[in-house]
Amino acid sequence: MKVNGRALVSVLAMVITFVLGMGLQANAAQYLGQVTWAWHKTQDELGPTNKFETYTMGLFFLGGSYYELVGGSTETDATGTQYGGGTAMLVGNNLIMTITGTKDRGDGTQETVIFKGQVDKTTFNGTGWAIKKRFNASLPGFIDKYAAGTLSILGSPPPLRPTAAAPLVLLMGD
Repeated sequence: MKVNGRALVSVLAMVITFVLGMGLQANAAQYLGQVTWAWHKTQDELGPTNKFETYTMGLFFLGGSYYELVGGSTETDATGTQYGGGTAMLVGNNLIMTITGTKDRGDGTQETVIFKGQVDKTTFNGTGWAIKKRFNASLPGFIDKYAAGTLSILGSPPPLRPTAAAPLVLLMGD
């Protein structure tokens, strides 16, 4: 079978046009900045409480109304740092987020956390809830924990859309 050179060039041109027209490009998440919240826990599984935790997260824009969070939290009354990440979505005037994390509390206790937060998109203040599952090999069974309270931004909220400054801040070590 003889291949016609002009036909081959035409087919290749159509394939290249098709592929380029599909817009096959990888879009990476765009760093928006660091956000830190003070979480004042006012309720837990035992009733009213007055505990504090600090969430520090890198905020990334994925596109549309979608975001990614990566970072951790520390509690003022416990050792260890929770590491984790999650997703967020802009719904109306609120940024609604879900963060999952794990923590080694330093005393042999391991902890898994699911945190849900909802903050106003301009003030970045709002509310937060968490459920935790703790396990310590020297103690029998698992311990279920619950907490709810308010989220208050520490510092300035990052923009919710990419800016020219955000990548520079990331390169400079935040």
